[in-house]
Amino acid sequence: MRQLLKKVIGKKALFLPAFLMLTPLIYADDPDTRYNNLYLSVGGVISDLGNNSSVAINSFQTNTYNATSFSAWGPIFGIGMGHEFSQSYGSNLKIVLGLGAHFINFSEVTGVESPFSNAGNFDTLNYQFSASSTAIMAETRFVYTASSWQPYLLAGLGGAWNSLSGYSETPTDPNSGASPATHVFTDNTQGSFACEIGVGILHPIYHDRKNDIIYNLGLDYRYWHLGDAQLGLSSIQTTTEHLQANNTNAQAIMLTFSASFGYQPTPKYLLTAQEVHNINRIERPTTTYSPPGNIE
Repeated sequence: MRQLLKKVIGKKALFLPAFLMLTPLIYADDPDTRYNNLYLSVGGVISDLGNNSSVAINSFQTNTYNATSFSAWGPIFGIGMGHEFSQSYGSNLKIVLGLGAHFINFSEVTGVESPFSNAGNFDTLNYQFSASSTAIMAETRFVYTASSWQPYLLAGLGGAWNSLSGYSETPTDPNSGASPATHVFTDNTQGSFACEIGVGILHPIYHDRKNDIIYNLGLDYRYWHLGDAQLGLSSIQTTTEHLQANNTNAQAIMLTFSASFGYQPTPKYLLTAQEVHNINRIERPTTTYSPPGNIE
């Protein structure tokens, strides 16, 4: 039932990112708008990884694995590039379509293993393994540019390479008779479909007019669906059952530094007070004096 629920939720979660990703493609780009953006991001991510509860090693041994760490925290780093489409959808809306690479390092998953759980109660072992992911995404940003604080909606589709590694065991009680396995689950990286959706806010901080670059800072929240992850089989297994993560969905808060390249007028909120004054003087309507006509 749980697997069916995950599939249904996954299909519904895909619809909105796919719709938002395809939206820019139904519009023609303005040839006068050729701004290209670069992004560098850093932040924190949390995921309820966990793992499946039992694995059959062979026909006579089944081990139970009860996770005790339910929230995996870790850092996330990202780089990306994008092309800014024309603001023909409305004077205050711009769309950026691009590619992003994100590197996620989750904290360790820990738990308690009950060996031979199918044959009775035996002394337990503590186990742990590490989890990480690399996601390559095609991303779309919808940015509302009416002011210097610019909210945006983000969506992405792509692939994730999820790695579980470093599986190890130690006796729960050092004085017990439990002995760590000499042939443990192996490191494994698994490719999977991935998608993301997020919201954030962007703030331009400086316009390098000489090189036509606007620098920005942004803060956003993202929800990721990263697909499946599992450890490799041990060398003594005769089954194909894996110890795998139950859930690789993740939430992240990210701080982004970006640069927009290409000629563009300096926004008023990045001008000096004197420059704003000069522009207002130019834009202010002027009246010319016309002497009254001669009255005959």
